[in-house]
Amino acid sequence: MPKPGTFTQFKKTRNMLKVPYVIYADFESVIKTDCKSKKGDKTTLNGKHVPSSFALACIRSDGKLMYVK
Repeated sequence: MPKPGTFTQFKKTRNMLKVPYVIYADFESVIKTDCKSKKGDKTTLNGKHVPSSFALACIRSDGKLMYVK
C-alpha cells in the first residue's frame, strides 16, 4: 500500500495497448414526485426515478462508428 500523501504514476504511455472498441452509454430518467414514503427515522423518499431513454454508441479504435442505438 502506498504511504499517505504519496501516489503512483504511469509514465510509459508507449507501452499501453489500444483497445479494439470503446462503448459510450447514457441513461436518462424523470423524477416522479408523487411518491412520498418514510424509510427509517431520518430518511424520507420524495421522488422516484423513472427511466425515460437511453443511448449507446460503439466506436472502433480507428474512430469508425460501429453501432448506435
